Amino acid sequence: MKLLRPMSDKIKPTALGDTQDWDVLWAHASSGDMPAYEQMLSGLARIIRGFVRRRMDVADDQIEDIVQDVLMAVHHKRHTKRTETPCLAWVMGIARHKLLDFQRRAYKSRGRQQQIEHHIHELMVPPSQLADQAKQDLEVVMESLKPCEQDALLSVYVHGLSIKEEASRTGRSASATKVALHRSMSKLKNIWDQRS
Repeated sequence: MKLLRPMSDKIKPTALGDTQDWDVLWAHASSGDMPAYEQMLSGLARIIRGFVRRRMDVADDQIEDIVQDVLMAVHHKRHTKRTETPCLAWVMGIARHKLLDFQRRAYKSRGRQQQIEHHIHELMVPPSQLADQAKQDLEVVMESLKPCEQDALLSVYVHGLSIKEEASRTGRSASATKVALHRSMSKLKNIWDQRS
């Protein structure tokens, strides 16, 4: 078993840069040395922040979100680091992946925003008109269900009957009523998804 050398005053967050220093700090942090763990996270945050800032032109709060995301990933994935892999290389690999994830999300979000702006006139509909349209859509979809399924859904989800009340009203057991409602909801969802 490899013994750790005691933490030296040479390893400070301001001096960290040498791969060997990071590996020693990682070993101490991994063995439960909380000051070493805090020192490591502090030093890593500074390096990751610079890494992100050089690669993206985003607001400081977004940079901090990415830094925190990377540090959380380092914490949660620390058991996956191999001893032969240098600590800093492993962390920067995680940082690259998190940065790519952020860029993908930003790209998708930008695309959705452009779609919304393109169709903004469709979204500017009075609430009463939306409610009427939703009611019509629901009626069309409900027509695809059997009358007993429609009745059960309306009784429980619209009129507020309990499962027990609906079961006694129809003469079914409570468990059979639950199963029927679940199947009706699944069928309704599938029909709705096909229409969308």
